[in-house]
Amino acid sequence: MKRRSSSLRIASLLGSLGVVTLASAPYDVRANNWPPPMGANMEDPNNWPNDPGYGPQAGGKPDRNGRGGEWNYFSWLPKQDQGTPPYIGADQKLGASGMHIDVAWTYSIGIPDVHIAVLDSGIKWDSPDIVNKAVLNAVELGGTKKPQDAMGSACGGTGALAGYDCDADGVFTVADYRDDPRIKPVVMGEPCFQDPERTIKGTDRIKGDINRNCMLDPGDLIELFSDGVDDDANGYTDDISGWDFYKNDNNPYDDTRYGHGTGESHDSSAQGNNGIGSVGTCPNCRFMMLRVGDSFIADANDFAKAVVYATDNGVKVVQEALGTVDQTAFSKAAIDYAYAHNVTVIASMADENSRHHNMPGVANHTLPVHAITYNGDSDTSSTSFLAFNTCTNYGGQNMLSVR
Repeated sequence: MKRRSSSLRIASLLGSLGVVTLASAPYDVRANNWPPPMGANMEDPNNWPNDPGYGPQAGGKPDRNGRGGEWNYFSWLPKQDQGTPPYIGADQKLGASGMHIDVAWTYSIGIPDVHIAVLDSGIKWDSPDIVNKAVLNAVELGGTKKPQDAMGSACGGTGALAGYDCDADGVFTVADYRDDPRIKPVVMGEPCFQDPERTIKGTDRIKGDINRNCMLDPGDLIELFSDGVDDDANGYTDDISGWDFYKNDNNPYDDTRYGHGTGESHDSSAQGNNGIGSVGTCPNCRFMMLRVGDSFIADANDFAKAVVYATDNGVKVVQEALGTVDQTAFSKAAIDYAYAHNVTVIASMADENSRHHNMPGVANHTLPVHAITYNGDSDTSSTSFLAFNTCTNYGGQNMLSVR
């Protein structure tokens, strides 16, 4: 059963409707001369982001290691491998393998104020492409827990960002703690590790790398600054970066290393044009990880709690590529609550040929989406980008099919 699909990438496009807090405006969305201006030819590699996983490559499906290509973004058809039959007529008429997201980037790559709640299996914090895309709770990180500069003094920023914006990029992220004296000192001779193998990656770790994955991430801030005080009085003590509704604690870490939630966060929010991995649909949007299970199957009430939390904390899109083992009155009420507060719940149709309803996707006030794929072994050996995943979920429930 496959849950992750290109269908959930639409979440970040819809997320462009929202405005939340702790980002200053205007925000430079065209840093490093990317994305290109409107009217640019997006088939030209000079206009692509420099993420190695973006462009088409023979021999593999898209993954997080830069292999393959994000064909579902393209407004053009990839050049076929030698000997591959020509594209079928419908594809030739459409002239594109994907959703034209590359063209959308010439208008906007989003703003950091747009928060997308990812309800899934949790997050593997050791993911450099999204480590600075996770939403941080400035209230829980206020007072003495604010980031400091290299001298241990208060950082800059104006308005809501005052005292938080140490790197002056207009957003409060993990990177603002980079030079903090509580973080920066190197602990000589103490190794950090390459998960999941736990092989030594470095022999000297920075003091702030509490989880020892050789990088500073929100999980470290959770370990460093959790003090048992519910600073924002929302009933979730030390909700510094998301919440684990599956285990009811403040660290939504994917402790089974299942990876599904991490992949979903990449799909919508991975940083663009940074030379690593792939690029998210909305490279300037940020995500809030809300763990609701240890896989893509969750309990309906855990899902419902996360939807309510997301709505109350200002997200504009709930991204859920999951199914629940049941459907409760609370779950339906939570979706209605989100709808009443203009929060869009993007629901996966699960990409399966089932004889049952996939909950919660078939509930009212969701936007159920299913995926189109290609028919070859890779994007460059395909002859069609109109192959459908066998997704029925018993009845005419689908609203959109996207690549």
